[in-house]
Amino acid sequence: MEKLMSKELLKHIGESTAYSAKGHFKTADIRRISTYMYIVVNIVFAVMAISGLFTQLWIQLLSIASLIASILLLISETHGGLGICSRHSKFGNLYLELHNDTYSEFLKESRDQQNVEKLQERLNKLNKTERPNINLGGRYWAKYAIEKSGEMTKWWK
Repeated sequence: MEKLMSKELLKHIGESTAYSAKGHFKTADIRRISTYMYIVVNIVFAVMAISGLFTQLWIQLLSIASLIASILLLISETHGGLGICSRHSKFGNLYLELHNDTYSEFLKESRDQQNVEKLQERLNKLNKTERPNINLGGRYWAKYAIEKSGEMTKWWK
């Protein structure tokens, strides 16, 4: 009975850490991509506006799009900017390390209940640590990556 409980607990920890790790990694990717996109939009639209190839209306539209990209970049930077990406990566790596340790314990023929409890304690401690939030896009991208793209082996299922 105890063996079954520890196996189910390991599955729970494995699933939880997989989604958390992938969520942090994908959220960091989204922030990185959006920051670079805002910069590229500003540069490309500024070059297009000063090139002289466009009418006054198009120049105004390009300027508005560039202004919106600048505002979004400014908002992104005031909320941690690319520095938050490294924090997401740090926590993604911590969750991934715990995930791998959990998988190693899961594969053992005889599981030590103390090791399983230590893994549970590590998860609880990590979950209580102040960390950046995984955004909605990161959650969906992580779920897609795990369930549809096969970026991780779903050994807990």
